[in-house]
Amino acid sequence: MSDLGLPPTSPEAAGIRLQFTREALGFAKGVFASSAGIPKNTYSQYESGKRVPRLDFALRLCDRYELTLDWIYRGDPSGLRYNLAEKINVLRLQRNTKSRK
Repeated sequence: MSDLGLPPTSPEAAGIRLQFTREALGFAKGVFASSAGIPKNTYSQYESGKRVPRLDFALRLCDRYELTLDWIYRGDPSGLRYNLAEKINVLRLQRNTKSRK
């Protein structure tokens, strides 16, 4: 599953997935990061696509929000909870519709 035509393993694609995940779960960026024990400015760099999450921080996100490394790093949603995956798909569709206008 590609995010806006980006290679699935790119930092930008990982950032978009993290943003969709955070929004689907209903969290502000700072709360999402701090609840997983990640400094807010570090997490902001992940979401903006400037950096790929370090493994230890990615594992914290997985543990806190029931995500998978395959989702974070590769974009494979098969291990996500169904309702979370559905919310993310809705956000993707909305973003794709806006980007075509």
